[in-house]
Amino acid sequence: FNVSHSENFVGIGITCNFKIGIDIQFIKKMDDIDGIVNRFFSQKEIAMLRETSPENKKDLFFTLWVYKESFIKAIGQGMRYPLEKFTIEPIKKNRAIVTDDSTDLSGWSFQEFNVSPEYKAAFAINTAQCEHITVCLSKNDIENLLNTIM
Repeated sequence: FNVSHSENFVGIGITCNFKIGIDIQFIKKMDDIDGIVNRFFSQKEIAMLRETSPENKKDLFFTLWVYKESFIKAIGQGMRYPLEKFTIEPIKKNRAIVTDDSTDLSGWSFQEFNVSPEYKAAFAINTAQCEHITVCLSKNDIENLLNTIM
């Protein structure tokens, strides 16, 4: 399992057979996105952000950040794992892949999920097959899920 919280939301990822990481971030005002990007993002991600229009830059930044943080949490490394070592590549709406020149990461799946317009949230799981993911956004959703699996 894995847990994340930001402001008014908590995310919990639970699996039986896989590693999972989850991250949720409140989209806050950022005065120095470029400084954070240059320190923690791969060269390919830096190029993606430079090519993005100013009005979409903060959105892409937080999308990449929640994917990156969910991955390092899933592998159990947290911020000890160098974020600039791997690249998150969004491939379609709410999905991404991760690449690393030195490690095969093809078995990982990433998915973003909507919590609220003011938040970004995503999970990483070490399986290419993640069709059976349930996202619970309320106490009622969690109770219903637990009733179906117990």
